[in-house]
Amino acid sequence: MGIKISDLYTKVSTEAYGTMEFSGLRDKDIRWLSEPQTETLAARDFTAHLVQNQLITPQLDFETVDGWLDDFLLFVASEWRPYYQKLAAQVPY
Repeated sequence: MGIKISDLYTKVSTEAYGTMEFSGLRDKDIRWLSEPQTETLAARDFTAHLVQNQLITPQLDFETVDGWLDDFLLFVASEWRPYYQKLAAQVPY
């Protein structure tokens, strides 16, 4: 019995979408985070982009994620954040 890739996903239970699965940061995400235009995004836009980019299931487009109420976006991001912080701590500066 080995580990499946999906075992590494962060899972967030919601009423609206059921169980949502999120990946960790990938190389493309690190590049996106270092781009100058990313630094100029408003906090909400940054969060919506990051959440949508990491979302594995269900597959939702940016417009859907960006349309979420602030409280729901904050809930989803805060559920994913502990996993993200653990990964970010491993990135050498």
